[in-house]
Amino acid sequence: MVKKAPEKIARAVVEIEESESNFRFPGRFRRKLLGLIKSKSTYLGGVYLVSASFIGNLLNFFFNAYLGRVLSFENFALIGLMGGFQSFASILFGSYSTTSNYRSAFLIGKYGESAGFSFWRYARRLALILSSAMAIVWFTFTPFLTKFFDAETPWLIILFGLVLLVGLANAADRALISARFNFAGLAILNLVDPAVKLATILVLVLLGLKFWSFAAIPIAFLATFIVGWILVLSKKVKKTDQNQNKKLQTFPVKFFGASLFTGFSSRAFSSFDILMANHYLASVDAGKYALISLVGKMIYFLGGLTTPFIIPLISRKEGAKKDSKKTLYLILTATTILAVIGYISFGLFGTISIPILYGEKALAITPYLPWFAFGMMCYTISRVLVNYYLVKKVYSFTIATTFLVFFQIIFIFLYHQSFAQIAAVMSIIWMLHLGLSITFHIFANRIKILEHNFLVFLRLRQL
Repeated sequence: MVKKAPEKIARAVVEIEESESNFRFPGRFRRKLLGLIKSKSTYLGGVYLVSASFIGNLLNFFFNAYLGRVLSFENFALIGLMGGFQSFASILFGSYSTTSNYRSAFLIGKYGESAGFSFWRYARRLALILSSAMAIVWFTFTPFLTKFFDAETPWLIILFGLVLLVGLANAADRALISARFNFAGLAILNLVDPAVKLATILVLVLLGLKFWSFAAIPIAFLATFIVGWILVLSKKVKKTDQNQNKKLQTFPVKFFGASLFTGFSSRAFSSFDILMANHYLASVDAGKYALISLVGKMIYFLGGLTTPFIIPLISRKEGAKKDSKKTLYLILTATTILAVIGYISFGLFGTISIPILYGEKALAITPYLPWFAFGMMCYTISRVLVNYYLVKKVYSFTIATTFLVFFQIIFIFLYHQSFAQIAAVMSIIWMLHLGLSITFHIFANRIKILEHNFLVFLRLRQL
């Protein structure tokens, strides 16, 4: 058991890094990364990272639980909107970080530390140019965005503009820290964000500034950016010659595109509904939807405790050319049990548990929890099948379920008179997600053949 501990920690570390961007590293890169993490020099840092991720999740729960108790629905809607903005932007930030991490680690392995640092400087310059352009456009449309999302104050839009301004640079910093295997540094970053958020909200409430609670998210993001920058610059690196610098300054656009698409398919279900709710609903109803959405995420995270095991266990079976169906059904069973426990605890018995966690005003959402929580339970279970076929390189599952995002947008556009209607739409979409995943699973062999032939026809895959 002791001998297996480094391997377990290594796999957990890789899963944490992949979860940041919702993108799986290429096979060869992933195997090499696992081997390096298991070495004594980086193993302890991996332990720190896994521990920090667990503590960070606890701090995030306390942050949300505290907000649910002290904020009005109007103020909760604002912080929900800010969180929705950040979740949507993280699709771009996470993809940029994963791509930079992949490229930096490759260059460090081939040419040495200075090559990785040189690429970081290039990626960071590119990030600042792109971020500046995005921020200028964002700031220009501040009046329109404030009205469109019923934000009550333009300062919410302005403060998130600061996140856009440094977001890609922060992603490049995190990428280099990860490429250097500085997992202790990543552990610090994983703790800074939730700790600063919680501390900021406590201070704001103490000062009677509950309305400004949404500022906790950009303040924490900026703090993480500063700490990440310090961690990068704290290690001195020899400069490379200018000729080598020019060779290294190429950004893997195709890899970035694939990462962006995968991130979009994963994060869209947790971003668009919040943003559209703030656009269509009055502030009180938007706050109610933000709260019921938070309850749904509790079920998702509980069922998702099995997620770190899907890719490594299935990949090992696939690599050994063994049947992975038995492993799939074991993980699927475990996920279903956890998701059902979450559904019973926060859905069927939500009238008891949710007011205890979030205060008496949560009673306003408890009548809708049984069917909303059921939808989230279905979505949580379906993610196992989608991830399973992603490992098997059958991408039709991911593409097909991604199209449900467009149905989500259309149906919310049609049915948005109350937070209950939007909640009903999301519940139906999540149930369709499970139904579609099961259907594809039943006909997986035929779908795999059709996909292969289609890719061969497009000359994207050989016979």
